[in-house]
Amino acid sequence: MSTVRGVIVFVLLLGSSQARTQQLPSGSDTVPESERQALLQLFNTTNGHQWVDRTGWAGPAGTECEWFGVICGYSSDGRPTVHGLFLGENGLTGTLPESLADLANLSELLLYRNRLTGSVPKALLQRFDEGYLRFLGYAGQFSPIVEVDLNVRPSGVICGDYEIKLVVDGPDTLSRKVCRNATQRDRATFWEHSSGDVGVYAGDLDRIARLIETLDFAKLAGSYSRNVTHGTFEAVIVIYRDGTKKTVVDYAESAPAPVWLIKRAIAGVVFNAVWEKTKRSSIRIE
Repeated sequence: MSTVRGVIVFVLLLGSSQARTQQLPSGSDTVPESERQALLQLFNTTNGHQWVDRTGWAGPAGTECEWFGVICGYSSDGRPTVHGLFLGENGLTGTLPESLADLANLSELLLYRNRLTGSVPKALLQRFDEGYLRFLGYAGQFSPIVEVDLNVRPSGVICGDYEIKLVVDGPDTLSRKVCRNATQRDRATFWEHSSGDVGVYAGDLDRIARLIETLDFAKLAGSYSRNVTHGTFEAVIVIYRDGTKKTVVDYAESAPAPVWLIKRAIAGVVFNAVWEKTKRSSIRIE
């Protein structure tokens, strides 16, 4: 895991742990039985006895908020309730149980870089879509999508080409053609290549993958164009876990709105990213 991403996760865990300590004094009531059972089912269906850290898990009633990765707060009736599960890179395998939906106040679910399979419970995806659940781990573990690319080629501009590759578990890359502009008449170009595991924030690819699926990208035509000159060729390429790919080519902004939205989402997160390394080359690197 990259240093930057590790710092981010550490800060999140530290802050949530401190909040839990402040909110849950000794002797507080137990979480609802439905929440305890949901946690136990998660432990059992994801091979909990083989987790990297399983401290406290499956302990007696009343200890749930002390289990590793379980973040608690108070519900409106003053009772402890599960607000977060921070279990990234913890060796989870298997599938998520439908009973996770019984964690009614769950607002953060961090499951990145585990080896989970199967589908995400629909109730959790609905919360994710509506913005009530912060969910890290979807793209890499539950979606068939393993890579999303955007290639842009303006036909009437010398320095406007760029290529983006977002890959599950990285590295992500951005390559763009740049005019040197050493003098006013200078038309020489070079390629600038940026890459890194934190090219984009971990949650961005999760959201883009979910966006692609909810917009039925796979059902779109392979090419859209209009009879104009000096347009821009833009190709969105989605690669799936089984090796298949879906490409949609859009010339001169001819594709329907879902394609425009996907293109802007990809470009938006990448051009605001902080990259681990950037180098220049006289040629485009495949």
